[in-house]
Amino acid sequence: MKGSRSVKTTAKQTVKKAAATAKKAAEPVVEATEAAVPVVEETVKTVAKVAEKAVSKAEEVKDEVKKEVKKTAAKRTRKAAVKESVYLQYLGKELNSADIVETAKKASGVETITSITVYLKPEENKAYYVVNGDVTGSVEL
Repeated sequence: MKGSRSVKTTAKQTVKKAAATAKKAAEPVVEATEAAVPVVEETVKTVAKVAEKAVSKAEEVKDEVKKEVKKTAAKRTRKAAVKESVYLQYLGKELNSADIVETAKKASGVETITSITVYLKPEENKAYYVVNGDVTGSVEL
């Protein structure tokens, strides 16, 4: 039985030595892990800041794109202004309606005109006007 005790003792000693060796081998790993924790935490903070900036910039770009899309849409939906001209032709004469209205405004003597109505009577060679609903008169065509 002495032999079996010595095997047991040898086995116990071997296990103790292996455990001590494993413990010593694990110490650098634990130290490296503990040293890495602050670096990892700082990296996480930096990544979070960069992500926040990226999200903020993306929102700014999104707002700018929306504005540009609205501007472009507004430009496309605007109708071109139609240039209108009306001419009265009679007895070899040609008169522009805008010129007749302007002449009637000047002839009325009213400084602030809110409305003007002009009636053309070519057979009388006259344009009759009513300014602001109460001032009336006529001008020669």
